[in-house]
Amino acid sequence: MSLSTALTKFFTTYTALLGRTVPLRLLVGVSGGPDSLALLHALTQLQTFDLEIHVAHLNHCLRGDQSRADAQFVAGFARTFPLPYYQAEFEVAHYARTYKLSLEAAARAVRYAFFAHLMSAHQISLLLIAHQADDQAETVLLHLLRGSGPHGLTGIPVLAAFPLPTTPPAFEYDSDFMRETKVGRPLLDLWRLEIEAYCTTHDLQPRFDHSNADTTYQRNRVRLELLPLIQREYKTGFKQNLVRLASILQTDEQFLDAQTTQIFTQMATVQDFTIAFELAAFRATHPALQARLLRYAYQKLNGSLENLEAVHLDLTQQAVYTDTPAWTLELPGGIVAHKTARRLIISCPSKILASLPQLPPDVDSLPLTVNNRVNLPLAHGWNLEARVFDKTEISDLQNVDRFVARLDYVKVGAALKLRPRQPGDKVQPLGAPGHRKLQDVLLDAKIPKAARPRWPIVVKTTPPEQIVWVAGGCIAEPFKVTQQSQEVLELKLWHFLGS
Repeated sequence: MSLSTALTKFFTTYTALLGRTVPLRLLVGVSGGPDSLALLHALTQLQTFDLEIHVAHLNHCLRGDQSRADAQFVAGFARTFPLPYYQAEFEVAHYARTYKLSLEAAARAVRYAFFAHLMSAHQISLLLIAHQADDQAETVLLHLLRGSGPHGLTGIPVLAAFPLPTTPPAFEYDSDFMRETKVGRPLLDLWRLEIEAYCTTHDLQPRFDHSNADTTYQRNRVRLELLPLIQREYKTGFKQNLVRLASILQTDEQFLDAQTTQIFTQMATVQDFTIAFELAAFRATHPALQARLLRYAYQKLNGSLENLEAVHLDLTQQAVYTDTPAWTLELPGGIVAHKTARRLIISCPSKILASLPQLPPDVDSLPLTVNNRVNLPLAHGWNLEARVFDKTEISDLQNVDRFVARLDYVKVGAALKLRPRQPGDKVQPLGAPGHRKLQDVLLDAKIPKAARPRWPIVVKTTPPEQIVWVAGGCIAEPFKVTQQSQEVLELKLWHFLGS
């Protein structure tokens, strides 16, 4: 298959999914090697589709002068067409040490963060990468060696959702926009020798990364040692068989993924970065679909399946059938699997806390003195705004938002504070005849357990100290607005999304 044919096949499929043909704005990741150089050149020669091509190159700062020379080469090549070109430098080795990643994993995370930054800034919805058939064979074999299940043996997809990095981003980007973008690999039907022949035919002079010959890296050992050995000594055409296996399993996975999505919608309860399955229903599901449901839940919370292994799924499935009433397993990416007597829960505690109002760490209390309008910063970009107004200024005094409370200012007073819950705390909820334990109010309000220790409680400090508002839970009956109220104190929790 020629590069032109491969690109035409890819864009025909992609535009059919989009429901439109022109124009297509895309970003091409170019290292300067034969594969990415041939991809970029072939794209510029393609006449069938209206393409707006942007080019990106990241210097990983791993090979000194050679890395800088690669960047200069790609910049010059892009200018010959000419095409919009973006490049950056990033100390990947330092990033790897900081987050305890391998150089390969760190380079990939940084590279995709850079691409996401550019795509967000220029509203580009498609990234093209020059993976080819040899890369596919190597990936499938690597996954087989690591004990991957059928999903891992599907290898590299031709078109997939953009893999947002799970480590802290090296570059800023719009996560919401990136969740709608795709990564395409139109050269997966072509072998390395075919691409090198294309470079020769078109007089392209690609750069060669000598670290690709370093057998310290497992992928290089597979490519340079293991695959040639198997092809030579055991099975000629073994690489082709690996690629065929990936293609067959991808077709099966597409069907099973659709089934999984349908069952997940029926079975799962999703709320506040928590996904819960009723244990009885989960146990009644076929084990093959159980694993897929777990993987689907993990991906929804983590953004990718990176680092999730078959052993994690096996341990979780085994726990489902044990008599142990409580069981917990920490999964990669800060995800936690937890089994109770009735439910299997997959959650991300760090995201739960970041999405909900919390008092700053190591703070016993925060004073809140209200005389007109004041804003009090909390943790994770949350704020508490307090303002006083005349009751006649607003027609609806009902507490319709769980993060907004309207209270009788005279009864509450100006001296308040925010503090976490304390042992023995009780409150009289609005409309209730008596007091209830605070822990029961938080439980009824479905405040996640991880968020309760630092949950903001608004307290009247003038004696006797009383809870006036449990954020997200209830206002206290003694401080409600009545017909006799003159001034209203409004307390409002709000979140600064940019933080």
